[in-house]
Amino acid sequence: MKPFKFKLEKISTKQKRLIDAAYSFLPALGGEKIMERVVLDTAERLLNDDVQIELEAAYYEGVDVFEEKLPEDAIIAVFGLSPLKSKALCEIDPILAAVIVDRLLGGSVESPQVKKLTDTEFGILQYLLLQIMSATYEAFDGNSKLHYRFDKFLNENSRPSSIIGQNVKLANLIYRIKIGTFSGFVRLALPEPFMEEAFLSNLKSHKNANYDDQVERMSEYGFVSVPLWAEIGRASFTVEELSNVEKGDVIVFDESEIVLRDNIPSGEVVLRVGDGLGGGIAADIEADKYSVKCKIKSFRQ
Repeated sequence: MKPFKFKLEKISTKQKRLIDAAYSFLPALGGEKIMERVVLDTAERLLNDDVQIELEAAYYEGVDVFEEKLPEDAIIAVFGLSPLKSKALCEIDPILAAVIVDRLLGGSVESPQVKKLTDTEFGILQYLLLQIMSATYEAFDGNSKLHYRFDKFLNENSRPSSIIGQNVKLANLIYRIKIGTFSGFVRLALPEPFMEEAFLSNLKSHKNANYDDQVERMSEYGFVSVPLWAEIGRASFTVEELSNVEKGDVIVFDESEIVLRDNIPSGEVVLRVGDGLGGGIAADIEADKYSVKCKIKSFRQ
């Protein structure tokens, strides 16, 4: 038995962050599902057919390898994010492009033929891309991070490296697209310079980025109902003491801000959710025989 040797290319920490950003595509907004829904709704409305999208693969490669694997009939759209200077690429399966053109013209072809698109057909394909970009922008209330701009289609004499530069690494996202009974692929090729500008330029630190992402993601949920409990005090036990605790034992807190007056509690509690390890909110309580009200004061660990 011979040991198998993995031939895996090493990637830097920055490249890992970039491929993570590319994989989720909208890392700063938490809008991956919204983006997918916008694309599907827009495509189905314009193509008048069922559309399905599935991410099949995500990988890193150099622009030289990318160009070597391009077929002669490749259809590549160049797009960017306003006002960024860097560009990204979108390769569209020729069969998929033929179906899109046919559907936008009101056809229902059953056997699409792969052929070189005319200028008019490129214009029709461009129309679909522009509509998707516009719908995305509107879906996120005009957020500048999603102001995608179509630039042009590469002609057969142009090379991707002439647009994005030599010796550039690309993060590739391969999507399987199904329109009715036809399937094809779309490949988003996102160069490092584009991803750095679009996804990472505003991140002060990885920690702050995660925090900001979570805050923005949670803001999209609006009102969320969660179980809430109040910590009224704390007590410390050794393992031996804890093992001897029985039902009915009276435990005296090491610290507590709660007092009882006529069997009605008052004082300060710490409001917590879940396991309580993520911090809490200090609050004064006002109670009567039927309810307890909390007046928020400050955040606590």
